Amino acid sequence: MSHNIEKVNSTSGDRLSSINIDQSNTLAFRWRGIQSVNLGLSGSGYSSGNNLPYYRSSASYVYIEYGTGVTVSNSSYSVIAPAYQYGWFDQINLPEGNYNLIHQYAAYPALSGTMAWVDNSTSAKIAPVISTENNHSSLNTNVYFVAPSGGIGIATRILSGSANGASFGSLLNCNITIIKVN
Repeated sequence: MSHNIEKVNSTSGDRLSSINIDQSNTLAFRWRGIQSVNLGLSGSGYSSGNNLPYYRSSASYVYIEYGTGVTVSNSSYSVIAPAYQYGWFDQINLPEGNYNLIHQYAAYPALSGTMAWVDNSTSAKIAPVISTENNHSSLNTNVYFVAPSGGIGIATRILSGSANGASFGSLLNCNITIIKVN
């Protein structure tokens, strides 16, 4: 209809402007902070070449939901000592497929560094660079990517300067949602 100018993918509105979307997309992974807490991360941040750690040890502080075939793990880029890695992850492992990654991040304190979501095995960026340079930088990611045959392990890699993991009040503002797009 000519009065319907908005579309979602290729779906236009009906005569009442309602858009019915295929609901076959499924949640692959969700992580979000649910309580403010000091997770014991370095107050000075972590340096270039490391992955940001995400907490998974206590249901009191974070909520985690896994889709079919999705796991988390620690890689060689982890900043967490091996003895404590049971409570953390730095890599999300996804099976083959098409995905939409939505990441809202809050650095506390704001540090001067950059980071990006990467294919952890090749270090190739799968999302735009995020800057923690000041309080006016965007710390959000919304990107579509494809996991190849055999799957992919993705992580938030510090590219320059230092970036801080979520702790204190910033934890409540952090979340990762990955949708498998069919």
